[in-house]
Amino acid sequence: DDALTDHLNKRGDPDVNLNTILSAIQDCGMQTRTYASVQGDEEICLVRTPPQILGAFCEANGVELELDEKKLEKTCCLGSDSHEIPAAPVPHDPKACKYLPYSHIFAPYD
Repeated sequence: DDALTDHLNKRGDPDVNLNTILSAIQDCGMQTRTYASVQGDEEICLVRTPPQILGAFCEANGVELELDEKKLEKTCCLGSDSHEIPAAPVPHDPKACKYLPYSHIFAPYD
């Protein structure tokens, strides 16, 4: 991420260490949790990105996510009054396609 790179460059630290990196990640709005490996020879870091940051990234970069097949099926079978979408259930013919009609469908993050 450019923000992370810019942040590290502004610090002017010739030796980038774990604390420097963690601070930069946290300054970008992400959450971190570190712990030692079982052997104690490695430091492991979990990074959590809040949904609003992840959503902005996905939207800006055109990331597509797989739709929840159960919710998609329900929406297609029932329609949506609030969006004026009529019911349009999709039949499944295993002879025509091995995939279920609501699986493997992706859409842009919105």
